[in-house]
Amino acid sequence: MRTLFEVAREKRPSMIFIDEVDSLCGKRTEGENESSRRIKTEFLVQMDGCGHDTKGLLVMGATNTPWELDEAFRRRFEKRIYINLPEESSRADMFGQKLSDVTHTLTAEELTELGKSSYLYSGADIKTVTKEALYMPIRKCQGATRFKEIADGYWTPVSPSDPSPGCKDMGMYDVPAGKLKEPPVSFGDFMQALSKQKPTICEEDLLKYEDFTEKFGQEG
Repeated sequence: MRTLFEVAREKRPSMIFIDEVDSLCGKRTEGENESSRRIKTEFLVQMDGCGHDTKGLLVMGATNTPWELDEAFRRRFEKRIYINLPEESSRADMFGQKLSDVTHTLTAEELTELGKSSYLYSGADIKTVTKEALYMPIRKCQGATRFKEIADGYWTPVSPSDPSPGCKDMGMYDVPAGKLKEPPVSFGDFMQALSKQKPTICEEDLLKYEDFTEKFGQEG
């Protein structure tokens, strides 16, 4: 810990960022491991800047459980900023960004609808939903029993009852090597993914965050 701060001071201006900071700065207890206690004590000393100039050095931490922080660390993190879940329009934008390099059929209106349908979803949840939705076209290919030949000799899955010319009853592994064309990601794929991937945060969690913010923090 001391070396970390020494290097940061040497390289100033610099920032020390600690993710899941509650695992390092949790409340101290009677039966706590001695080595863990020493690390916490050293961290407190370094954050105080005893004998050192802290100008140009920023220490930041992120946590999903701010109430688990030891009060000594809570005091030393001068600003305790609550970053709320993304709003409806922000969620729609996030879905759009995830699809920027993907072939899809979603319209602006459908992206807006995804934003509405993803209430309580965090950025990480949206990433998981998008990943699930991107697998849907592959699953369609795996389960398809009828394919249609399109441009340049490629084959794409179609409905078993599709009467269009160029259709043929076969499985994915009957398609010539390198000639499989999966269908574009659709709005339905995302709605199906949303039904499978539930948000990792609930209303009760939000109340805890709001209560902590009211007592110790500020809105981001």
